[in-house]
Amino acid sequence: DAGIHAEAIDVAASHVADFDGKVNSIQASVVGMSGALSFHTVDSQVHARMLRGASVTTRDMSVLAGNTSRKTFFDSTYQVEAGSGGILDGAAALSRSYIDHETEVQIGQDARINVTGDPENPGRSDFIALNDVQVNDAVRLDSGGAISLAHAQSQVGANLIGRARMENGAHVSTVGNFHVGVRTGGYIHTSANAKTYGLSGAASGLSRSD
Repeated sequence: DAGIHAEAIDVAASHVADFDGKVNSIQASVVGMSGALSFHTVDSQVHARMLRGASVTTRDMSVLAGNTSRKTFFDSTYQVEAGSGGILDGAAALSRSYIDHETEVQIGQDARINVTGDPENPGRSDFIALNDVQVNDAVRLDSGGAISLAHAQSQVGANLIGRARMENGAHVSTVGNFHVGVRTGGYIHTSANAKTYGLSGAASGLSRSD
């Protein structure tokens, strides 16, 4: 028959965004601006597909799409630090990160997949989409001057989309279990620490993850 015949077939598409940043704007001056700002954006699309009309016969089949974003390089310290001891100041500490994932596995229209072998010891029949996010974000503002804005903010937004699709006419035959799924794992930690003293007014802080 036409198509691919193999003992084992692995189809995998993956992307890893490993990012972080560190900003330190501590100063002591009579008149100063000591704001510290950090912005990150990740937009990642990962697709693992068996195309339309594909024909495959094998004893072990895995199709995996994996999408990972990590912001952990400076997780033992503050990513953003700002402060001042000046008389007139515009101190602010701000960190924002936005993560967008689109992760998909697909069996195309009229594709034929046949996983053969021993029913007592079958190979894989796996079609899995994985999203994983690990973020640690910490911000600190420490100022003793007469500042205009004593605000620290840490914000992380994550939009994680996962899909496992079988198009019209697709056919899968297997001697074992057929695993189709989407999994999302995430750890997001945000922290905003604001302290004022001396001539400074009230401090405020905001940490948010969604």
